[in-house]
Amino acid sequence: AASLALVAGPALATGLSTNVSVGGSSLAGSHPITAASTGTLTFAAEKTAAAGGGYLSMTCASANVTSSPTASSVFSGTGLTDIANLAKVNFVSCTGPGGRLTVTTSTDWKLHRTGGTPTAAATDSIPGHIDNISATAGNSLCTFTVTGKADGTFNEGPQQLVVNETAAAAGNLTVSVAPTSCGGQLLNGGKAKFSGTFNVTSPDGAINVLP
Repeated sequence: AASLALVAGPALATGLSTNVSVGGSSLAGSHPITAASTGTLTFAAEKTAAAGGGYLSMTCASANVTSSPTASSVFSGTGLTDIANLAKVNFVSCTGPGGRLTVTTSTDWKLHRTGGTPTAAATDSIPGHIDNISATAGNSLCTFTVTGKADGTFNEGPQQLVVNETAAAAGNLTVSVAPTSCGGQLLNGGKAKFSGTFNVTSPDGAINVLP
């Protein structure tokens, strides 16, 4: 089967030093988490001029992070770069060029803080990005690779991770594709977009980014 891949290498693993508490405790530790999307996730890859320009859109009905077969974690402590480690993201009912896409992830996705001024209140919206994204998807018609990272925010009140990579002028996600794949629609070296919202839950309590 043909495949689509989203990949980011170790060189992209950057973020600000961050203090985090889970369930009111900022002692150094690792805490299990699960997550479930609130609705449809969207992905879009830049099209060639011959295909009319703009972006070719793909969707997944939902996505989730479960505790099996591999547990994901959020970390508490001080001076952290990795806030959370998403070991397995499951995508459900994805469609794109050629119809249904089967999507799997193969690396741990890392959540980092990139800005903001955290407070002790549990109501902050913390800007960040997800590094080390890696997923594969496929059908019989289309193969391409996307490398980079996805911008987003973690909203402490509802405990939601909002991924919103908009493909700005210096896009975080870059598409690599053979000219003969995907019907010649996708631009090799073009940008990509990715968006979705996840409700995040830890049995150890709420996640709070501290000053």
